[in-house]
Amino acid sequence: MELNRELLIFILQTINLHQSNQLSLEQLKTLTVNQFSNVSEELFISHFNHLSDKCYLTYHNTLEGNDRYIYDLGLTFYGATALRQHISNRQFK
Repeated sequence: MELNRELLIFILQTINLHQSNQLSLEQLKTLTVNQFSNVSEELFISHFNHLSDKCYLTYHNTLEGNDRYIYDLGLTFYGATALRQHISNRQFK
C-alpha cells in the first residue's frame, strides 16, 4: 500500500495538537476527516499500523451526514517520531 502524504501530514498534525493539549479527547472524537472520504478504512488504519506496533488507531466510519470521524487516537512518542521520519524521508507518493 502506498502512503498518502496529505493523510500522513493530517495524522501528524492531529497527533501534535492532541499531545500539546490543544485538542481534547472530546474534540478528537468529533474530528471530521471528510477531506479523505476517498480513503478506505483499511488504508487509513494502515498508515498507523505500518509505523510501529506501539501505534494504534480505533477508527469509526459513520453514515451520519456521510462524515468520517476519528473516535479515539492513541500514539506513543515513538510512533509520532516514526511518522515524522517517514514524512522527512518522503517514503510515500
